[in-house]
Amino acid sequence: MQQKGGEKMIDLRFIPIRYDKMYKRVFISDDDKCLTDLLVKETTMINSKIMTLLNPEVINYPYQEKNTTVDLIVKLEDGKMVEIELNNKVNELLIIRNLFYMAKVMSISLGQAESYKNLKKQIQVNLNFEGDFIEPIDYINLGIKGTDKTYTDALEIIRINIPYFVRLCYNKDVSELSIKERLLGMIGSEDIELSKKLAKGDEILEMILDRQIKYSQDKDMGLAYDRDKLMQELYEYSMDEKYEEGIEEGKFEGYQEGIEHGIEQGIEKGIEKGIEKGRLEGIKSTVKNMLKEKIDINIISKISGLSIDEINNLN
Repeated sequence: MQQKGGEKMIDLRFIPIRYDKMYKRVFISDDDKCLTDLLVKETTMINSKIMTLLNPEVINYPYQEKNTTVDLIVKLEDGKMVEIELNNKVNELLIIRNLFYMAKVMSISLGQAESYKNLKKQIQVNLNFEGDFIEPIDYINLGIKGTDKTYTDALEIIRINIPYFVRLCYNKDVSELSIKERLLGMIGSEDIELSKKLAKGDEILEMILDRQIKYSQDKDMGLAYDRDKLMQELYEYSMDEKYEEGIEEGKFEGYQEGIEHGIEQGIEKGIEKGIEKGRLEGIKSTVKNMLKEKIDINIISKISGLSIDEINNLN
């Protein structure tokens, strides 16, 4: 807690909506479908009310596996299927995966023995936190190469540049922003004060913020967030120069051992040593950052695999 003016102020944790588990907690709820209604309406500009909020497991993969489940699927009154994906990292593999999900969702939307003419439009909304954009929101259809003609409008992808809307919300007065801009800014915000400013005065946006703050204080949510954040940092670390340096150092040790035990086996062993050394150094570096953030040492130990004594020795 913090002291301010003689009163105790609780220093609230604020987990961003861009974290997929928070996103699902906020927007996937049978009790507050108005939140999902707003998200679908503002990202697709379709006014049709949600008919059914579908479980992400509908594509026949385990719910726990983030890489094999969609984030949110709804079926509208007119039969259109809308899938909304949260994409923190954008690459060619993710784009192909998202297209696969579109095809999978379309296939399950048609009942057994139903005619293909009953297929309804499939819309995928990509809430992207990185990538190349032509406009703040790109609308993509299947077109005929070399022409402006659309091959079919049965499939549509809407790519939304979330960082653009966060910057917009920082640089403009709230009175100048539309509900869509405020909503997209909140989805990308990691600043509780910005989110409070954007939500103020709108009942549904305030409900979104209330759910986000509530689940940010949930112990299990916090533990999952810390674990996933650490794993992401370790992955990113494995891609940086220190990781490469670890491999190079391992190679050098391997050459030395190779003089006695065989060059080829020595190099292979050295590379393994270098990779392991780089991995451990990355874990220790991340643990130090977690200690600076005052994260409970027991949580750090559980996430990192280091003992309490090993963590204390890093201080």
